[in-house]
Amino acid sequence: MIDYDLAKELKDAGFPQKYVRGQMEYDPNVEADEDGILPEGTEEVFHPTLSELIEACGDAIDAIFSPFSSMSEHEGHQLYEGWRVDSTNDSLGIAVTGKTPEEAVAYLYLALNKK
Repeated sequence: MIDYDLAKELKDAGFPQKYVRGQMEYDPNVEADEDGILPEGTEEVFHPTLSELIEACGDAIDAIFSPFSSMSEHEGHQLYEGWRVDSTNDSLGIAVTGKTPEEAVAYLYLALNKK
């Protein structure tokens, strides 16, 4: 699962928000009052699954190109540990990393949807 800050970045970049129990989170820096009520306007974000992230990346670029050429796990690598995702579209030249597969693909979505 990705953290709140990355889920918020996805939302701000236009990632579709679905209201699915267990996949929603409020800003962890906001505290509820003594009755357990959050302040008005508290933002909630969606935590997509890996398959939802991959599907969204496929929608982000022209259907002629697949967004992935590879996804691989790296341990003990000099520059990073975790997961790396590379784009097959040579004109994009995107390679991103993350601690988990979900995080790596979330960063790919953000790279594909830069405004």
